[in-house]
Amino acid sequence: MEQIRNFLQNYASLSDEEWNLLLTKTSVYRLKAGEFLLTEGKVCNFIGFVESGVLRTYYVDKLGNEKSMFFHFKKLPISDFESFINRKPSKCYIQSMTDSVIYTINFDDREYLMQKHPVFERINRKMIERYYIFLMDRLKDFTFLSAEERYLKLIEKRPDIFQKLPLSYISEYINIKPQSLSRIRKKIAQRII
Repeated sequence: MEQIRNFLQNYASLSDEEWNLLLTKTSVYRLKAGEFLLTEGKVCNFIGFVESGVLRTYYVDKLGNEKSMFFHFKKLPISDFESFINRKPSKCYIQSMTDSVIYTINFDDREYLMQKHPVFERINRKMIERYYIFLMDRLKDFTFLSAEERYLKLIEKRPDIFQKLPLSYISEYINIKPQSLSRIRKKIAQRII
């Protein structure tokens, strides 16, 4: 739980009283690899924090193909913010790729905390701002970068992802076919040699 407190301190300082109040509103999920934190059609009723493990947010397109949108690692927040904020059914799945531990707070408890202590309103706003910036960065990548540039950026920003996830998920994440990813990897390897 100290990881969560340290993470939240990036947004605002919490007094011991505020921290203890947050703890009373927190739930823990221990998921085995393959289990779901959220499935399509259900309203996302949580904002969470990954204590350990790796999770994947994905959707299924009209042809039945899975499309990875996000990967969630240790020390990162997790939610389907669109569903959570709008209170509408999610179009996504959140699945644990490994055994994982996630701490969550539900929608009503978040609202209560924000009304009771302004520091939680600030933390919420800062988290949403950071999420927005992340989404804009992803949108710009898909708009302005080639497939190879997206791959190289992922290597630079998240080199650990290649040890934790199959290449099929990585190709979905950067929106290229697995065959194209293989060609890009081979081309880069030849330049290095």
